[in-house]
This record gives sequence, C-alpha cells and structure tokens, in this order.
Amino acid sequence: MNNRIGAIDFAKGTLVLFMVIYHSLNYLGYDSIPHYCLLFVPPSFIMIAGFIITHVYVPRYGLTSRNIVSILILRSCKLVLLFTLLNIGAAVVFSSQQRGGAISLSNFIRGWIEIYIMGGSRWAAFEVLLPIGYLLFLAIPILRLQSLFPYGIGGISLATVAVCLTMEHNGYPVYNLYLISAGTLGMAIGFLPSHNMKVVSYPWVVLGSFYALYWFAFLLFGDQYMIQLLATLVSVLLIYAVGSRIDLGRWLPGQALVLGQYSLLAYIIQILYLQIFKHLPIYGVFELPGLVVVIISIMILTWGTVRSVHYAREKSDFFDDAYRMIFA
Repeated sequence: MNNRIGAIDFAKGTLVLFMVIYHSLNYLGYDSIPHYCLLFVPPSFIMIAGFIITHVYVPRYGLTSRNIVSILILRSCKLVLLFTLLNIGAAVVFSSQQRGGAISLSNFIRGWIEIYIMGGSRWAAFEVLLPIGYLLFLAIPILRLQSLFPYGIGGISLATVAVCLTMEHNGYPVYNLYLISAGTLGMAIGFLPSHNMKVVSYPWVVLGSFYALYWFAFLLFGDQYMIQLLATLVSVLLIYAVGSRIDLGRWLPGQALVLGQYSLLAYIIQILYLQIFKHLPIYGVFELPGLVVVIISIMILTWGTVRSVHYAREKSDFFDDAYRMIFA
C-alpha cells in the first residue's frame, strides 16, 4: 500500500460510490436524468486502468520488460476468468430463484458472442471486468509499439477513437471497444511528461468550465460516444484534482481512499448485493425515498465489506495471500 498514489485511489474510491448509484438506478429501472448523468462511470474505471499502466507500471517495471509483460498477462487472464466464474456463479444461483431471468446459464452460453465480443449484454453482469482484462492484454503490443515510435500510444488511441466513431456512425456499436478506447486514452495521458499533468492544479473555475463544456455538448448533441468520452475525461480529471488537493488523511476522504485500494473487490461486492436485493420479494415496490435507502444501504454494506477484508488482511497472512492470489 505504501507505493500507491493517493489521488488515484481517491478517484477510484469515489467512482465506486458513483457506481453504486449508477447500478442501483439501472437495476431498479430508473432510466432518468440522474442515470444519464452517471454514464461516465463505467469507462472511467477503464481510463484509470490505462493511466495506471503507463503512469505507474511503466516507470516501475520498464516499457517492454519481461516483468511488465508477465504482470499484464497474469492480471488480464485473472480478470477474464473472474468475469466468467462470477457470471456462471450468478447464473446458477439467481436463475434457480427466478426462471426466465436475464441472468441464466443458458442465456450466458448462448450469448457468448454478444458478451465477450460486443459487450453491454443483458445476459451478463460485472461487464467492466472484461474490457479491463482486454486492455491489459492489448497494452503489451501497444507498449512495444511505443518503444519503436515516440507517439505510438497516442496514435493507437486516436485510431481506436476513430474506429469507434466510424462504427457508431454506421450503426454497428461495439460497447467493449468503446470502453477499451477510454483505456487507450488513459494510457496516452499517463505517458505524458509530468509538466503536462499540471492541469489538475488549474483554478477551480477553469476545471469547472471543462465540466460546463461537457454539459453544453451533451445538451447540444445528446448521448453519443464522443460525448461520453468527453464526460469520462472531464469527470476523472475533476475527481483526481480533488484528490490531489484535499487532505486524504482525514476520516471521510480516507474511506474513499480505502475503497479505491479495493476498487475491484468493491465493484464486485456492490453488484452482488444489488443482485441479492433484486431477487428479494420486496423488489420493485420502492418509490424514490426507498431507492435512496437502497443506495445508502448498498454503500454501507460495500464499505463494511471492504473494511472487514482490509482488517483481515492485516491480521492474517493466509488471508492476505489468498486475496492477492485472486485480486492482485
């Protein structure tokens, strides 16, 4: 934990809380303005993952070293396998409780092309894990290209965005590729020299104007790929800037910091809690006040689970090793 960058963990922890709100609105059928305001959340995790690859891994392990290749392959395989096992487990458990539901083993098997290639499938949960796993694997040839050409990562990022725009224009959107493009953009940003990262220290009025620009574009053009990518970039920038300026040693920011350190676990746990709630007999009876109670409850349960795991890791080497084997 000592080598982690606090502002990055704070950003990931804050995004976990936003993800709880986003998934709660989505799972409970509230297709409303607050839901659209949070469409930046899923690609934000992939963008930060790309940023970490070039801003943290490359300086630590080298651009094309065997260490970084091994780490990227291992973590990529872990995420794809974890995604598969979690969905199979969820299908077995929840389809037995609610026959004909979207999450079932038969739907998962039949829809594998839509799930593993296209993305955004209604037959799967934990969707963010898959494009992050793909990004980690694709980062290996991208880093190799960067070692040969000074602007290799920037070129790949622009090319990926151009492909996504073309596919959206022709009516063939690939959700997984949309998310991966956010990751390649994060890689390009993470590779910028340190003096070009000082945008986070700009006055709040300047950073706020970036967010106002996004909303102007959203109101003008609607929910399109480039608008979501702009929303992701601006939102991550603002959260990262907040984490860079506040005292992360205080209690409340410290809780976001811990959530960020366990963002993968927190992401999985909050979806599991929502799936459990969705299959309770009381599902669908709450109005807006009840929805707020659900969101707060999921946040508390997620935070409590993360704190319990953190405590158990400190007290047990066996538990710590088991956690690292699965999530590290």
